[in-house]
Parts: sequence; structure tokens; C-alpha cells
Amino acid sequence: SARFWSPTLVRRILSPPEPLPPGPGGGPRLEPPLRSLSGPYRLQSGWWARERAEDASGLVTRDYFYAEREDGALLWIFRDPARERWFLQGIVD
Repeated sequence: SARFWSPTLVRRILSPPEPLPPGPGGGPRLEPPLRSLSGPYRLQSGWWARERAEDASGLVTRDYFYAEREDGALLWIFRDPARERWFLQGIVD
């Protein structure tokens, strides 16, 4: 049987997520600045109950990204499209 090696990634989750200030072009402003952004990976809850729900206020949609800063830090961030805000959800070590 083949053995595969992969480095372990540890995600430190922030609870609650930390709001990020808006940057130019609609992205988040980070210091040091972003080098790259991978995503979005959409998370959407409550889609299974839409047909029964008259009010969709209980639905949550988030677009998650892995963001690499210029200093090499790898962050786990998301954009809340309903509030048009960015948040830091965690840090990948």
C-alpha cells in the first residue's frame, strides 16, 4: 500500500471572527498587504428550508478564502455578502 506524506495544517479559529477593514477594490485591508487570495469556497446554511420559509432572514451565506500576506502568514478569511463585510476567521500554522 502506498503511503502519502502531507504536512499537518493547524487552523486556529477565532470566535467570534474579527472584522477586517475594507480595502481598495472591495477586498479586505490587511497589514502586511495580501500577496494572494484563494477561493471563494461558499458556505450556505438553511438552503434546505427555503421552500417552507417565508422569511429568509435565518439564512447564512459566507464566501471563505485562504489569504496569504506578503510576510508569508496564511489566513482563513470570509466575506459576508449580506453585510458586505470581511472577517478574519482563523490563522493556519
